[in-house]
Amino acid sequence: MNPLFELSAHRAAQLIKDKKISSVELTGACLERISERDDELHAWQLVDFEGAMAAAVRADNNALKE
Repeated sequence: MNPLFELSAHRAAQLIKDKKISSVELTGACLERISERDDELHAWQLVDFEGAMAAAVRADNNALKE
């Protein structure tokens, strides 16, 4: 599989739905990629790492309830 940060939104959603990856894994991979590249690209004004991970945890927890 390609690195998670390279997935399309549709493919990522399908993998999460199929429980092949978690929201936390996907979010972590994307945040890691941002950290690796943003010093060079300066593409982001603000990245809320803690908020993004908290939202991913909530999404995974909600998926467990379904």
